[in-house]
Amino acid sequence: MSARCSSLLALVGVALVSMAATCEGPRPIDLDIQDRGRPTPSGRVAYEFLPGNDTRRRGSLLDVVTRSAPFEGVAPETELPEVAFTFGVVGEVAVTNGHGSEPVPAGREVEFDGTLAGPATAGVAVDNVRGFAAARPGIRLRDMFSVEALLGIGVDRTRVRVQSPGGFFQTSEETRPGALFGLRLTFRPVPLLDLYAQGATTVGEAITTDLEAGGQLNLTRNVGLYAGYRRFKFAEEKGRGSPSDLEFDFAGPTFGLSLTF
Repeated sequence: MSARCSSLLALVGVALVSMAATCEGPRPIDLDIQDRGRPTPSGRVAYEFLPGNDTRRRGSLLDVVTRSAPFEGVAPETELPEVAFTFGVVGEVAVTNGHGSEPVPAGREVEFDGTLAGPATAGVAVDNVRGFAAARPGIRLRDMFSVEALLGIGVDRTRVRVQSPGGFFQTSEETRPGALFGLRLTFRPVPLLDLYAQGATTVGEAITTDLEAGGQLNLTRNVGLYAGYRRFKFAEEKGRGSPSDLEFDFAGPTFGLSLTF
């Protein structure tokens, strides 16, 4: 084959590839937003069937103030069970939000109810409300250390607003249920205070991960105030050739009210 023919075939190949890329159109860009320092107000309610919340050591803030129980919550001669199996149910709700921007280069676009073609900058604002109801089986060691699983149903409601300086503005809001799996670790050195770490993942149309660590001041046997640090991750993949994928990662302080019965 002559050199001229080879060159001609190469030019034809390049032209075909360019035509295919043009027919395919610009590829959607993912909306990947990270925001730190975002507060997460929340609340939880739990009911303990086994062994029962009334079997726990006394020594809440109310007990200490009224001197109905010592600060340690248990007399030295009192025997605590080495291991106690626990079972309860818990419901929780949390609210967070975040914002950021995503550069859209030339030849790419954001597909989000409408289409924002590059070059542009997409400003993204997210409002999230989530909650779950779950069974919480586990074990408790000497009423000090607890390891409990979370098995239930989570619901996530996320509203996303995308806009650009050029006048593009689109809003989408979806509610997504899913199966929830998680783990909670608690250390109660004295009945007045709980130190805890909790993580939960919800799997459905989107995958969310909620990680939290903090401390709880037990005002009474049934009421506590907690505060700590929380990180929330949201990921929804639309699939190849579909609108832009959504990925959000927000973190910051959390606080709330806990009721236990």
